[in-house]
Amino acid sequence: MSATVPLAEPAKQHDCPMGLGLGVPPGAAAVEPKDWQWMYLCFAHRQFGDLPDEELLARGGALCGSEVRDEELIRLLELRCPGLYERNQQIYLAERNAQEVEDKRRLAVANARCPRRKPIGKPVRQVRAAMWVQTGGIQAWEEGYNGLDYTNRFLAKGKGTVHLTWGGNEEGPVCVTGEAYRKRPPQAKGWQRSGEMRFHSPTGVLEFFGDGGNALGDVTVAGAGSYWIRAYVRGVERAPDLAEAEAVREVLIVVFPASAR
Repeated sequence: MSATVPLAEPAKQHDCPMGLGLGVPPGAAAVEPKDWQWMYLCFAHRQFGDLPDEELLARGGALCGSEVRDEELIRLLELRCPGLYERNQQIYLAERNAQEVEDKRRLAVANARCPRRKPIGKPVRQVRAAMWVQTGGIQAWEEGYNGLDYTNRFLAKGKGTVHLTWGGNEEGPVCVTGEAYRKRPPQAKGWQRSGEMRFHSPTGVLEFFGDGGNALGDVTVAGAGSYWIRAYVRGVERAPDLAEAEAVREVLIVVFPASAR
């Protein structure tokens, strides 16, 4: 038997927040519990038609124990059905926590499988990280600077920001290696795609990151100033095995001062 709540005062159209640009019911978390039923009635007309409030409450109440998949209807029923919002929140948090545990497991597997490549020269520092990538690229924002809008260019820069984009939307782990040099190193061989650009680092600390996982350690060596950044990628045309977290995609980032010879 569906739980019910006392009948509210009729929700008059001019009392409803339609002028706030709300095209769908607001989340229950954004509404005071005492106003849930009033807000439900405001938006129930969109779902069930121009019916009396008693009928709108009955229509929603009849669905309180049903399995509903429509996102807008779920939000509406969370305002109508006692305890539904709290139960949905518990389910969401449990699923999110389980996903976080699984993401950490897959990254740990990927990190263990990432190859330890021999440097192309004699770097001052070599750093490695397994990153989770959803957007076909990684980026670096120096502290105090914002990200760069998506450009679809292999290498792109903004003030204090660098984006490396190889494209595609295959979610999965990527093995990233960074090498920091004081002198210009030789070109790397055997990579699928590469690019180079000059970049000014306003802070002298440049760390790349993906959509999850570990950030790559700093790849600069001479503090704030101008640098050359080279990027190499391979394996990006292959979809990673998400079940096994096999990091088949590799990225190499090489950074050296612009004044290096």
